[in-house]
Amino acid sequence: MIGFALHSRVRMAVVVLVGAVIVFASGCIGTDTAPTAEPTVAAAPSLKTSKTIISRAQSWYTMLESGHIDRSHITPRLNDVLTKEKVRQLSGQLRALGKPKSFTPLDQGVYGDSTFWRFRVKYEHTTVLFTFAVDPHNRVSGLLLGHV
Repeated sequence: MIGFALHSRVRMAVVVLVGAVIVFASGCIGTDTAPTAEPTVAAAPSLKTSKTIISRAQSWYTMLESGHIDRSHITPRLNDVLTKEKVRQLSGQLRALGKPKSFTPLDQGVYGDSTFWRFRVKYEHTTVLFTFAVDPHNRVSGLLLGHV
């Protein structure tokens, strides 16, 4: 079982999804160290941005479910921490939840040099909070999952 903790400075309410969480690649996974920058959360993204980001985030969520991710679009740091074994375990956990019933944008913010968007993913018996982050070069820099 994988167990990762978020640093206390990160003020996102996240409970570990069956013990597996992948945090922003700019932080350290499995330790209590993280970037010193506080995440800044803004109101819901604009409609124009939202449609593009929703589509991209849904695509990444689907990749995580399937266990097949496109590593050419992620930062080197995220590539290092997102091992094949972690993807395999996470995929199994997500597939066990069934098919998502909805994928709803909640808000967006900035964490370090990454912009992140949070989504509520509803299943029949549970809800998952999915955070999707990109760096200034539009590479995926962070993925975070947790129960709401």
